[in-house]
Amino acid sequence: MDALSTQIRFAMNAKSVLPVVEINTSSTRFTLTNVQISGIVHPVWPNRKKRHHASELEEVQLTFRGITLAWTGGKKKSKTDDWDIGG
Repeated sequence: MDALSTQIRFAMNAKSVLPVVEINTSSTRFTLTNVQISGIVHPVWPNRKKRHHASELEEVQLTFRGITLAWTGGKKKSKTDDWDIGG
C-alpha cells in the first residue's frame, strides 16, 4: 500500500465514477472512460521474506464503458471500443 491506496479505497467504497482514467506504459497509453473501481486485491506471497516491487503489492480491479489504446512509440493506429454504442 502507498499514499494513493486510501484514495482508491475511498473511491471504491463511494462507488465513484471517474470520467477518464489514463494508464501509461512504455509503449501504450490506455484511456478508460466512465471507470469504477470494482475491487482491490492484496496478493498473498508464498515466501514472505522475498522483497517485491511496490507495483506488486496491490491489484486494483476496474470496470469501464470505453477504452482507447494509443501506441506511443510506433506507427500503429489507435484503437477504440465503446460499450455505449449499440450494434
